Amino acid sequence: MITKPQPKSEAWLRERFDHTHNTFQAKIMNIAHIAGEEPMQVYMYWRKYSQDCNWMDQSPLLIEFVEWYKDLLGGDIRALQAAT
Repeated sequence: MITKPQPKSEAWLRERFDHTHNTFQAKIMNIAHIAGEEPMQVYMYWRKYSQDCNWMDQSPLLIEFVEWYKDLLGGDIRALQAAT
């Protein structure tokens, strides 16, 4: 079971998010909208997922991210997958 990651400060997350590609930002915002979450909350989930992938020596993928975090994202899984 996936647990919620420990929160970072909003400013810390926003700074890192702002340095990502605009297409990635749009996808995170779309996922957040579908999930009924704030974009920085979804981005925090993404960062945790990405760290876990690095630890397991695999590349993080948005489609896999929504699968792993579907319980926390709580949205329609098909809609979440379409947002990726």
